[in-house]
Amino acid sequence: MRADRTLWYVLTAVCLLGVFAADTLTPLGFAHGTLHMPVVLLAALSRNKRFVLWSAAGAVALTVAGGLLSPAAHAGIAMADVVANRVLSILAIAISAGLAVRVLRHIEELRGSREALAESGQSLRHQLLLVQAANRVAHLGSWAASVPDLEITWSDETCRIYGVPPGTQPTLADAIERYMPESQARLWAAFEACVREGTPFDEEAQLSGQGGRAIWVRAMGQAVRGPDGAIVRVEGALQDLSLEKHEEAFAYQSRRWFRDLADAMPQIVWTASPSGVVDYSSRAFYDYIGSLGEGEPPRARWRLAVHPDDREAMRQAWMRSLASEAPYRVEYRLRRADGAWRWHLSRGQPIRDEAGAVIKWYGTTTDVDETTRLQQEASRAADRLSTTLDSIGDGFFSLDREWRLRFVNRRAERLMQRPREAVAGTVIWETWPELLGTRVESVFRESLTQGRAMEFEEQVALSGRWYEVRVYPGDEGLAVYFHDVTRRREAQEQGRLHEERFANVARAIADAIWDWDLGADTVWWSEGMERLFGYAGGEAAGGGRPWPDRLHPDDRERVLDGLRRLAEGQESHWQAEYRFLRSDGSVARVAHRGFVIRDEQGRALRIVGGMTDVSERIALEQRLEESQRLESMGQLTGGVAHDFNNLLTVILGNAELLGEELAGDTRLRALAEMISGAAQRGAELTQRLLAFARRQALEPQATDVDRLVAGMQGLLHRTLGEDIELVLEPAEDAWPALVDPSQLEGALLNLCLNARDAMPAGGRLAIGTANVRIDPAYAARHGDVEPGRYLEVRVSDIGAGISPQDLPRVFEPFFTTKDKDKGTGLGLSMVYGFVRQSRGHVSIESAPGQGTVVKMYLPRAEPEAPQAASAEAKPVRAVEETVLLVEDDELVRGFGQEQLAAMGYRVLAAGNGAQALEVLRRGEPVDLLFTDVVMPGGLTGRELAEEAAKMRPGLKVLYTSGYAENAIVHDGRLDPGVQLLRKPYRRADLARKVRLALDS
Repeated sequence: MRADRTLWYVLTAVCLLGVFAADTLTPLGFAHGTLHMPVVLLAALSRNKRFVLWSAAGAVALTVAGGLLSPAAHAGIAMADVVANRVLSILAIAISAGLAVRVLRHIEELRGSREALAESGQSLRHQLLLVQAANRVAHLGSWAASVPDLEITWSDETCRIYGVPPGTQPTLADAIERYMPESQARLWAAFEACVREGTPFDEEAQLSGQGGRAIWVRAMGQAVRGPDGAIVRVEGALQDLSLEKHEEAFAYQSRRWFRDLADAMPQIVWTASPSGVVDYSSRAFYDYIGSLGEGEPPRARWRLAVHPDDREAMRQAWMRSLASEAPYRVEYRLRRADGAWRWHLSRGQPIRDEAGAVIKWYGTTTDVDETTRLQQEASRAADRLSTTLDSIGDGFFSLDREWRLRFVNRRAERLMQRPREAVAGTVIWETWPELLGTRVESVFRESLTQGRAMEFEEQVALSGRWYEVRVYPGDEGLAVYFHDVTRRREAQEQGRLHEERFANVARAIADAIWDWDLGADTVWWSEGMERLFGYAGGEAAGGGRPWPDRLHPDDRERVLDGLRRLAEGQESHWQAEYRFLRSDGSVARVAHRGFVIRDEQGRALRIVGGMTDVSERIALEQRLEESQRLESMGQLTGGVAHDFNNLLTVILGNAELLGEELAGDTRLRALAEMISGAAQRGAELTQRLLAFARRQALEPQATDVDRLVAGMQGLLHRTLGEDIELVLEPAEDAWPALVDPSQLEGALLNLCLNARDAMPAGGRLAIGTANVRIDPAYAARHGDVEPGRYLEVRVSDIGAGISPQDLPRVFEPFFTTKDKDKGTGLGLSMVYGFVRQSRGHVSIESAPGQGTVVKMYLPRAEPEAPQAASAEAKPVRAVEETVLLVEDDELVRGFGQEQLAAMGYRVLAAGNGAQALEVLRRGEPVDLLFTDVVMPGGLTGRELAEEAAKMRPGLKVLYTSGYAENAIVHDGRLDPGVQLLRKPYRRADLARKVRLALDS
């Protein structure tokens, strides 16, 4: 462009000079000046307005110069014409220049417009690209619908949102039917209102997109009117809101998570806007302040909850943090719901965006009332500490880590014999160089290095006095307490000698001696603790389980309470008996004594005492007490049994006779049988009482128990019923038992009846045997059995079981767990008495719902023991034999005499021993002496038999008794060779025993 302009500049200049040369060579009067006008127009071709103007100015100047330099005009040409010619040339040049400049300006304007148009087009294309990109990014599409034909045009983005190919042109119905049914009617109404009335619409609805996926969209539309104001089309936009809806849901969930988390925190959580307005407080805040300011916004409720004296300080701190955008921290008092004011610590942290601007404040408020008050108390305590340290009896000083003395109390000042002002700030090793290399230096350095408190005693060489020193390390150095313990050391030496004597005395005593130092709370035990109870002294004092834990739970409170009263009261001694757990788990009965040692003010310093194991003594006392109790019961039972069995003998015998006599009268016979049954139950009751009191006359024999049980199967099946399964579990090679077989049958029957009653719905009952050896340890624990070999007879059921509360009492007479009228409470007591009288042992194991197992341990029969005889009775032979009947009870004597006579015997009757001896002295023939054992008149049945034997050697003797006492029974067993008929008896029993006695 510049090269083209230069060409036009040169041509213009050459033309101007050419025209000027021609003008100067031509006489005046010719219009050569007008030739400058084309040259000016030629200058316009440079498209430089300024050059055109300069060319025009040059042309004017050359025109004027030409007028001056040209030859004179020809004749006839007036000067006025010459001047006019020059003026017209100048006007032409000016007009040409003006026109050229105007044309150039117009050309420039056209060029500018063209360039602007080109730039606008380019910009428009760019803007369109940006709009399309923005639409894609913003998921914003456009649409238009013509009116009235309702032809729809969609942009590519709108097609994408609908999930159809670009260029799709649906109908209006197709477009609206793609929305969810609940939105279609609303969109139709909005579109029709826009078409009819020009009402713009902006609706959010769910659209069924590609694949049937529901997406949220925003549909916008507005009417476009023609020149006449009529609506010619509806234009609008469609925006995909899926991302926004997702972000809204996420933001809502995030707010919920934050608030749920904040509400779950124990401290108060709050948020505030960038301007500082509290817009949220967690549940803890409202729970804390209660109903204060209820209904007010959070900011107002905060202001009401803060103590009036603290509000301004809190506000100033908050304003400073808002102004500086720095973290917020302030303490103030907050009113609790109950009206109490408590100190709280509030912290706030500004949250910034990417540009660093604060967009939110998050904070917490924590109850620090205890901490604040502790800090305040610590400040006051520091003031009191100095006063306290000056008032204590110990010397005290503190050292920093450079061993400089920082504080010395008045007591230390006196003990050091140095003014504290003089030593404060000095190094301890320089002030007292004699401490270097001593134990004091080594302990101080060790305590500071290891951070461990230490205590020691040291004797000062110069004074010879002893000091107890306690050293406590800290962050700033050492705190040292010390006091003079010279007197105590001297007393300790004396005490050591006394303790040595005490220990020697304790070793010489069989008891467990102890010494309880109440101040140190330490207990010393003598070797007797290990000897008696199996605990070493350290174990009893505290190693493992301490002494109180070994007290029986039922005795612990009583024993410890007695010791506490001794230590706290004014008594001088204490004693108690209680149960104590040995190391092997057994329980010892202990007699414990303690004596308190007090100081001059009456304060208890220590308690000294001793423990004696009185288990053996108490066991002996209990056995003696039980023996005396059984002896008393036996005497009572024996007296009752003697008279009662005499009555029952008469009642039972006569009821039997009545039954036979009244065989044809059913009603009366039933009454007789009822009398007989009642008498028999009375006899059984008496027999059980005697069994428990161990006053039976047993006839122990070597008995095959398994065979005896097998023989009882029929009876047991009938007794137990069909609902109970009976299982026999005999042992292989079971030992014979030394036991009265008839009494064993009764005991087994009693146990089976109890088992039956415990299983009302049926069940399983097992009877088994086993050979067992009872060792000395077991015998020692139970105390009522001797070590040795026994046959175990076991009766077990799967019934209801027995509660732990009732189990210890089951062997007591008349104790029963059965319902009223279902039992006498004598069954198990009879079993217990029979087994114990048989020199055996009985145990019971039971638990509710787990059944019951009763074990009888019967002594093994040695080979020389008498064998069990057959129980079958021999037939009674009616022969003429004489029986001397001796009975003190007239009714029984009459009944016996009548029965024996009815059997064919000749009967001689006597009321006592003396009368019987008189009969024998008369020489009456007598084949059998049938005598009661217990009789008045001076002679017992046994003594009568002995006297009769002297008079009639070989005379057969049959005893009868309801209670034999010790006349024919010793150690609970019938004397060898003695025949006994127990009262009450039936006629068949009488006949069998008399025959056995005569035939023996």
